[in-house]
Amino acid sequence: MIDHPQQSHRAAPRGQILQPVVEFVSVNRSYTEGDSVRRILTNFTASIEPGLTAVVGPSGSGKTSLLNTAGGLDEPDSGIIRVLGQRVPFGDPRALHRFRAERVSWIFQDRNLIPHMDVRGNVALPLLCAGVPRVQALDRARDAISRLGLEDHLSHRPRTLSGGERQRVAFARAAASPAPLILADEPTGSLDAATAEVALDELVRLVRELGKSILMVTHSDRAVQRADAAFELSPTGLTPIAAEAAAQAEPGPDTGLKNGRPSIREAFRAPERTRGVVR
Repeated sequence: MIDHPQQSHRAAPRGQILQPVVEFVSVNRSYTEGDSVRRILTNFTASIEPGLTAVVGPSGSGKTSLLNTAGGLDEPDSGIIRVLGQRVPFGDPRALHRFRAERVSWIFQDRNLIPHMDVRGNVALPLLCAGVPRVQALDRARDAISRLGLEDHLSHRPRTLSGGERQRVAFARAAASPAPLILADEPTGSLDAATAEVALDELVRLVRELGKSILMVTHSDRAVQRADAAFELSPTGLTPIAAEAAAQAEPGPDTGLKNGRPSIREAFRAPERTRGVVR
């Protein structure tokens, strides 16, 4: 098992060993590009413990492939992947569907919202797939949406939202899902610095208050600093990296931030020109 660079904030009681949330055992994954074969993961072995885990690496290093194999979206060439002790059932479509509905939720880099469904429907969908009754699913979706300041957009379609708003819908969908593991692909990539900090607060809350675990791939130094554990990805495994404490910058005179950071509602209700959201 790989040692973490810092102690997890969710330490096990004395004498009790935490079960890894994700295990990769001798996993190989390659892609054919024309006449050549590109090897992404080679005899890859690693173990991810509960909490908020960040994985970094250059573009093209296989970070998204790592998430896709863990989430059952992309079958490896060989090897074993376990999520919360269950082997990902790639060979059984029905069991794989059940695994995706019950074990994992996603924050995709491109959000992957369903265009013809409104905001509440998008957020409630994982709950419905997991068998939660419709009324309860819609209520839980509303709660998650409201927490992220989007209650005025419950009936809006994704195309009417800004990029930052669509990203927050993706956050709400992951928060509302009953799945214990969230796989996050560049979750703060489309957000400005202040709003990204609040989004990281929300990820930490999901771990601390709701008991979820998050495996996040990112290019953000700040996301690495906020994580319980951080690793650099290589084709064969994960190398621990130290998350250095960042100096907190003082807010500018016109930022409207309190203590250098807005509340969730303040950040998500700020005008687009202040948030810096790119449509």
